[in-house]
Amino acid sequence: MACPLISCGKPMAAASATAVGEGEDPIAVPAAESPFDPLEEAEKEHLAEQTLDQFQQQEEKRESLYSKIKLMAVGQKIKLALKGGREARSILLRDANKVIKRLVLRNPRISEDEIVIFAHNKSEETEYLDFISKRKEWIKSYQIRLALVSNPKTPVPVALRIVNTLLDRDLRRLAKSKSVPNIICSASKRLLAKRQRGDG
Repeated sequence: MACPLISCGKPMAAASATAVGEGEDPIAVPAAESPFDPLEEAEKEHLAEQTLDQFQQQEEKRESLYSKIKLMAVGQKIKLALKGGREARSILLRDANKVIKRLVLRNPRISEDEIVIFAHNKSEETEYLDFISKRKEWIKSYQIRLALVSNPKTPVPVALRIVNTLLDRDLRRLAKSKSVPNIICSASKRLLAKRQRGDG
Protein backbone atom coordinates (compact mmCIF):
# COMPACT_ATOMS: atom_id res chain seq x y z
CA MET A 1 0.00 0.00 0.00
CA ALA A 2 1.30 3.50 -0.85
CA CYS A 3 2.35 5.51 2.15
CA PRO A 4 0.26 8.52 3.24
CA LEU A 5 1.34 11.81 1.69
CA ILE A 6 2.61 13.28 5.01
CA SER A 7 4.65 10.24 5.98
CA CYS A 8 6.44 9.97 2.60
CA GLY A 9 9.84 11.70 2.42
CA LYS A 10 8.76 15.35 2.66
CA PRO A 11 5.72 16.97 4.25
CA MET A 12 3.23 18.61 1.91
CA ALA A 13 4.28 22.17 2.82
CA ALA A 14 7.95 21.35 2.26
CA ALA A 15 7.19 19.84 -1.15
CA SER A 16 5.35 23.02 -2.15
CA ALA A 17 8.24 25.15 -0.93
CA THR A 18 10.64 23.05 -3.02
CA ALA A 19 8.44 23.48 -6.11
CA VAL A 20 8.42 27.22 -5.59
CA GLY A 21 12.19 27.25 -5.21
CA GLU A 22 12.58 25.39 -8.53
CA GLY A 23 10.44 27.89 -10.37
CA GLU A 24 7.49 25.51 -10.73
CA ASP A 25 4.93 27.54 -8.83
CA PRO A 26 1.56 26.46 -10.27
CA ILE A 27 0.04 29.80 -9.30
CA ALA A 28 1.65 32.41 -11.56
CA VAL A 29 0.91 36.02 -10.79
CA PRO A 30 -0.02 37.75 -14.07
CA ALA A 31 1.84 40.91 -15.00
CA ALA A 32 -0.05 44.05 -14.20
CA GLU A 33 -1.81 45.46 -17.26
CA SER A 34 -1.41 49.13 -18.06
CA PRO A 35 -4.55 51.05 -17.13
CA PHE A 36 -6.93 51.91 -19.98
CA ASP A 37 -6.62 55.55 -20.90
CA PRO A 38 -9.70 56.68 -22.89
CA LEU A 39 -8.03 59.96 -23.90
CA GLU A 40 -4.97 58.16 -25.29
CA GLU A 41 -7.14 55.69 -27.20
CA ALA A 42 -9.26 58.51 -28.62
CA GLU A 43 -6.10 60.32 -29.76
CA LYS A 44 -4.81 57.15 -31.48
CA GLU A 45 -8.12 56.71 -33.31
CA HIS A 46 -8.09 60.39 -34.35
CA LEU A 47 -4.54 60.09 -35.73
CA ALA A 48 -5.46 56.90 -37.62
CA GLU A 49 -8.50 58.64 -39.14
CA GLN A 50 -6.37 61.65 -40.13
CA THR A 51 -3.77 59.39 -41.80
CA LEU A 52 -6.51 57.56 -43.72
CA ASP A 53 -8.11 60.85 -44.78
CA GLN A 54 -4.75 62.18 -46.00
CA PHE A 55 -4.09 58.98 -47.96
CA GLN A 56 -7.54 59.14 -49.58
CA GLN A 57 -7.05 62.80 -50.44
CA GLN A 58 -3.68 62.06 -52.04
CA GLU A 59 -5.18 59.20 -54.06
CA GLU A 60 -8.09 61.37 -55.20
CA LYS A 61 -5.67 64.15 -56.16
CA ARG A 62 -3.51 61.69 -58.09
CA GLU A 63 -6.51 60.20 -59.90
CA SER A 64 -7.70 63.70 -60.78
CA LEU A 65 -4.25 64.63 -62.14
CA TYR A 66 -4.06 61.36 -64.08
CA SER A 67 -7.45 62.08 -65.68
CA LYS A 68 -6.37 65.59 -66.63
CA ILE A 69 -3.08 64.41 -68.14
CA LYS A 70 -4.85 61.69 -70.07
CA LEU A 71 -7.01 64.33 -71.79
CA MET A 72 -4.08 66.63 -72.59
CA ALA A 73 -2.84 67.29 -76.11
CA VAL A 74 0.75 66.33 -76.92
CA GLY A 75 1.89 69.96 -76.71
CA GLN A 76 0.48 70.30 -73.19
CA LYS A 77 2.15 67.05 -72.11
CA ILE A 78 5.49 68.30 -73.46
CA LYS A 79 5.27 71.45 -71.33
CA LEU A 80 4.28 69.43 -68.27
CA ALA A 81 7.05 66.90 -68.87
CA LEU A 82 9.64 69.68 -68.72
CA LYS A 83 8.16 71.66 -65.83
CA GLY A 84 5.79 69.38 -63.91
CA GLY A 85 6.12 68.24 -60.29
CA ARG A 86 6.85 64.79 -58.97
CA GLU A 87 3.32 63.38 -59.34
CA ALA A 88 3.06 64.63 -62.93
CA ARG A 89 6.50 63.20 -63.74
CA SER A 90 5.55 59.85 -62.26
CA ILE A 91 2.47 59.67 -64.50
CA LEU A 92 4.20 60.94 -67.64
CA LEU A 93 7.08 58.46 -67.27
CA ARG A 94 4.51 55.78 -68.11
CA ASP A 95 3.25 57.62 -71.17
CA ALA A 96 3.28 55.64 -74.41
CA ASN A 97 4.87 58.57 -76.27
CA LYS A 98 8.66 58.10 -76.19
CA VAL A 99 9.31 61.80 -76.68
CA ILE A 100 7.32 62.63 -73.53
CA LYS A 101 9.26 60.07 -71.51
CA ARG A 102 12.60 61.38 -72.66
CA LEU A 103 11.57 64.97 -71.86
CA VAL A 104 10.56 63.96 -68.34
CA LEU A 105 14.09 62.60 -67.88
CA ARG A 106 15.36 66.05 -68.92
CA ASN A 107 13.16 67.83 -66.37
CA PRO A 108 15.59 69.90 -64.21
CA ARG A 109 13.48 69.15 -61.11
CA ILE A 110 13.68 65.38 -61.38
CA SER A 111 15.39 63.88 -58.32
CA GLU A 112 18.03 61.21 -57.89
CA ASP A 113 15.65 58.82 -56.13
CA GLU A 114 13.20 59.09 -59.07
CA ILE A 115 16.00 58.10 -61.45
CA VAL A 116 17.00 55.21 -59.16
CA ILE A 117 13.42 53.88 -59.20
CA PHE A 118 13.24 54.31 -62.98
CA ALA A 119 16.62 52.59 -63.53
CA HIS A 120 15.55 49.65 -61.35
CA ASN A 121 12.41 49.07 -63.42
CA LYS A 122 12.98 45.88 -65.43
CA SER A 123 10.15 46.73 -67.79
CA GLU A 124 11.82 49.92 -69.04
CA GLU A 125 13.21 50.04 -72.55
CA THR A 126 16.95 49.83 -73.16
CA GLU A 127 17.21 53.23 -74.82
CA TYR A 128 16.13 55.09 -71.67
CA LEU A 129 18.58 53.20 -69.47
CA ASP A 130 21.31 54.01 -71.96
CA PHE A 131 20.21 57.65 -71.88
CA ILE A 132 20.52 57.71 -68.07
CA SER A 133 24.02 56.23 -68.23
CA LYS A 134 25.15 59.09 -70.48
CA ARG A 135 24.08 61.86 -68.11
CA LYS A 136 27.16 62.88 -66.14
CA GLU A 137 25.19 64.30 -63.21
CA TRP A 138 23.36 60.99 -62.75
CA ILE A 139 26.14 58.49 -63.37
CA LYS A 140 28.04 60.09 -60.45
CA SER A 141 25.43 58.56 -58.13
CA TYR A 142 26.40 55.15 -56.77
CA GLN A 143 22.76 54.09 -56.34
CA ILE A 144 21.97 54.91 -59.97
CA ARG A 145 25.02 52.96 -61.18
CA LEU A 146 24.02 50.00 -59.04
CA ALA A 147 20.44 50.15 -60.34
CA LEU A 148 21.67 50.17 -63.93
CA VAL A 149 24.01 47.20 -63.50
CA SER A 150 21.29 45.26 -61.65
CA ASN A 151 18.79 45.82 -64.46
CA PRO A 152 18.99 43.11 -67.18
CA LYS A 153 17.62 45.62 -69.71
CA THR A 154 20.69 47.86 -69.40
CA PRO A 155 22.94 47.48 -72.47
CA VAL A 156 25.75 45.04 -71.67
CA PRO A 157 28.59 47.43 -72.68
CA VAL A 158 27.13 50.05 -70.32
CA ALA A 159 26.79 47.57 -67.43
CA LEU A 160 30.34 46.27 -67.98
CA ARG A 161 31.72 49.79 -67.88
CA ILE A 162 29.91 50.57 -64.63
CA VAL A 163 30.43 47.27 -62.80
CA ASN A 164 34.09 48.19 -62.16
CA THR A 165 32.94 51.01 -59.88
CA LEU A 166 30.82 48.86 -57.54
CA LEU A 167 31.67 47.79 -54.00
CA ASP A 168 32.58 44.20 -53.13
CA ARG A 169 29.31 43.55 -51.30
CA ASP A 170 27.33 44.42 -54.45
CA LEU A 171 29.68 42.46 -56.69
CA ARG A 172 29.10 39.37 -54.53
CA ARG A 173 25.36 39.76 -54.96
CA LEU A 174 25.67 40.24 -58.72
CA ALA A 175 27.98 37.23 -59.00
CA LYS A 176 25.16 35.04 -57.64
CA SER A 177 22.28 36.83 -59.35
CA LYS A 178 20.08 34.98 -61.81
CA SER A 179 18.36 38.11 -63.07
CA VAL A 180 21.38 39.74 -64.76
CA PRO A 181 23.16 38.49 -67.90
CA ASN A 182 25.79 35.78 -67.38
CA ILE A 183 28.49 38.10 -68.66
CA ILE A 184 27.77 40.50 -65.76
CA CYS A 185 27.92 37.62 -63.25
CA SER A 186 31.27 36.49 -64.68
CA ALA A 187 32.66 40.04 -64.69
CA SER A 188 31.64 40.44 -61.03
CA LYS A 189 33.40 37.21 -60.08
CA ARG A 190 36.58 38.20 -61.93
CA LEU A 191 36.62 41.62 -60.26
CA LEU A 192 36.20 40.08 -56.81
CA ALA A 193 39.02 37.60 -57.43
CA LYS A 194 41.25 40.38 -58.75
CA ARG A 195 40.62 42.57 -55.71
CA GLN A 196 41.24 39.68 -53.33
CA ARG A 197 44.62 39.15 -54.96
CA GLY A 198 45.32 42.84 -54.52
CA ASP A 199 45.52 43.52 -58.23
CA GLY A 200 42.87 46.18 -58.25
